[in-house]
This record gives sequence, C-alpha cells and structure tokens, in this order.
Amino acid sequence: SSEQRIPILMTMNTNFEILTETELPTHCTSEPMEICWKADGTLLAISSVDPVDISIDKGCKRRTIRFYSSETLEMKCTGRTEDGSGKILTNILSLPDERGEIGTHTLAWGGSEVSELLACVRRKSKKSRDIIFLEPNGLQHGNFNLKQFVIGDEVIGLTFNNPSDLLAVTLRNKDTHSRGDRVQFYHRCNYHWY
Repeated sequence: SSEQRIPILMTMNTNFEILTETELPTHCTSEPMEICWKADGTLLAISSVDPVDISIDKGCKRRTIRFYSSETLEMKCTGRTEDGSGKILTNILSLPDERGEIGTHTLAWGGSEVSELLACVRRKSKKSRDIIFLEPNGLQHGNFNLKQFVIGDEVIGLTFNNPSDLLAVTLRNKDTHSRGDRVQFYHRCNYHWY
C-alpha cells in the first residue's frame, strides 16, 4: 500500500529543537517548492503548485504563493490580484532548468525601502515575462515587463541589493546554451522600475 506522506513545515532553534510545526497541503509533495524569508524574519513566503479543478482550467496546475507567520507558522494570506476581485494570481513561475533543477532564487523579498515587497515572476505570454510585487498581505502591488526577453529565456534568479533600490534578474536561455546566463539590473524610482 502506498502511504500518503504529509509535508511538514517547521522552525527550529540553533540546537535543532523544534519550535513550531504545521502541516502543509498534501499536494505540496509532488512538485518543487520555494521558500523565501522576509529580511526581519517575521514572515516567510512559500511558492508551491496546486492542482486546479479540471472542469475550470482543463487540469492545469497553478503555482500559488502563501505567506506564513514565522513565529506560529500560521498561514496569513495567499497571493492575490490587485484589482480588488480577490482572485488568486495566475501564471506564477518557478521553472526547472534543463537538468530538472528548480531555480533557486525566483522569489526575492525587498527591504523597507520598497515597502517590504516580495518579487516573483509571472508568465505574461510565450514571449514575455513580468516581475510582479506582492505586499506582505498577499496583494499584488505593481509590476514591470522584462526588457530584451527572447523566446527560450527563463528567469533563474531574482536578488535585491541591500537598500532594495536595485533588482538583479538572472536569465538563462534554454535554447542557446552558448550565450550563457545574463543579468539585467532594474532601478526603482517613485515606484517605477527602469
């Protein structure tokens, strides 16, 4: 008999004693997850894949970002659109590379200089990717389109600098391996990214 394993999220102290633990949805074991801690340690964001009702989305899977309190591991909110509809964000990416390994930094939490926004990648179309920002309450708060994006490019890393006014986006093209990885830098000014 195949036993369903229940994924557990836990925090430990420096002596590896468990401080808090909580169960995650069982479907979280079937796909790679990504965890990103807020700089002050009060929240963590987990990006995981959820199955979607086949009658609604033809059996597609949807990557969802959930926010948890780091002290209690209580789920606080889920990433939602900024239009007031309350819809869960769609087309969030965290794609594996050609070896099947997940991108290690496709979530990045900015500091207080950018209102402590979480950056992530959304597929806009086959030829386009957006960087979107989520507030600690899970609501989307702005986005920008990646420049010089070509078919075959995938975002494999997002990193803020210390004051969070620069965001580095690392791209890898799966079709033209000889090009190597590229890094694009975006600067924030008056809530706009250049």
